[in-house]
Amino acid sequence: MRNRFITLMSLAALFVCVSCTDNSDNGGNGTIPEEFERIAFDCQSMAQSLGTDFETFATQNAAYEIPGKSTADKFVMGGYVDLGSLVEAGRSEKSVMYMPTLNIEVNKDVYGNVGSICAIPDDSNVDKSLWEYYLVNYETLNMGTWLGAKYNVTADDGTSEGGVYQTVDEALNVVDVYDVDKLLICAVFGVVPGKAYAVPTFEGGRFKVQLVNNFLRLDYSALYDLIGGDYQAFAAENYIIGSKMSMWGTYYFYCDYCLDFAGYAFTCDVNTDEAQAVIKSIALTIDSKYSTEEQLEIWKLYAAGDTSLKIGDFKEAYTSSFGTKGETFASAQEVLDYVETNGRPAGGFDPDIVVVYGSEKASLTITLKSLSLTMKIE
Repeated sequence: MRNRFITLMSLAALFVCVSCTDNSDNGGNGTIPEEFERIAFDCQSMAQSLGTDFETFATQNAAYEIPGKSTADKFVMGGYVDLGSLVEAGRSEKSVMYMPTLNIEVNKDVYGNVGSICAIPDDSNVDKSLWEYYLVNYETLNMGTWLGAKYNVTADDGTSEGGVYQTVDEALNVVDVYDVDKLLICAVFGVVPGKAYAVPTFEGGRFKVQLVNNFLRLDYSALYDLIGGDYQAFAAENYIIGSKMSMWGTYYFYCDYCLDFAGYAFTCDVNTDEAQAVIKSIALTIDSKYSTEEQLEIWKLYAAGDTSLKIGDFKEAYTSSFGTKGETFASAQEVLDYVETNGRPAGGFDPDIVVVYGSEKASLTITLKSLSLTMKIE
């Protein structure tokens, strides 16, 4: 790995030059007063804000807001990267402008919470230096576990190729090897385990640091609307948390960590057609960490149609043996009573228990087997 001292020295040299710029309108001290304060951009502490109330976040950080840039769904504030004592010694206590300054966009999600945070340098000349700084010093910066870097390069003819870098050293040189205008690379760090990724990124020729949820939210009311929708758009939107896959002629987008509103974890396959154009179905499997007893309790929550899950209206319920319907149930309560009396399927010729919920557009089929709980939207 590259020497941290070299990285800091290169950044220090760049920003000390900035600090020497004279401004006669401000007493020649090299600073220009701003209408707002700037906050030190710390990935770990700021990532803790994901999922918190958006309006509360904006109110608490009003002093850092950049005038005229925020909207109803986006709060924009000024920030800076604290390069540490190497640069600190050469500046006055109020000269944070001598550090790399940032434009920090805090985006509201559909639930009124902080959905993502993106910090972009004000000066594009520092982009490559900051890319190196974050990757070399991620442990000191408390960015969490290195998880790899996903990349995609677009050629002049429009074709593209990509993959994953397993080590930091592999990812460091990529911005020098490729034209950054044609490069997408996301270095992923588990900054808040089970909650958030910190993602230093080059996209569209610019460097940025993204703080995003590390899971796919299982909002069934929204997932139903994906059926028949644009597969490529979904894959692009969720590029950081999942991967395009193919197996035996089938194509799907795989996400290994999905959370419902009750906090239960699943894996997910978003299946598409041969043309990889339209979303045909979404398959969910409960995480293997849950015991058979825990799976049964989760099934009961779903079978009852708990409103917090947003799975829609009850459609039907029945037993199923090798794909053939058996006994049917007129209501959710009837199927719950059946399982309460007969227990979970024991395997062998014991039939599965199937419950169906959904909307006018799509259905969620919930299947309780002897050793697993699976669900499918189609």
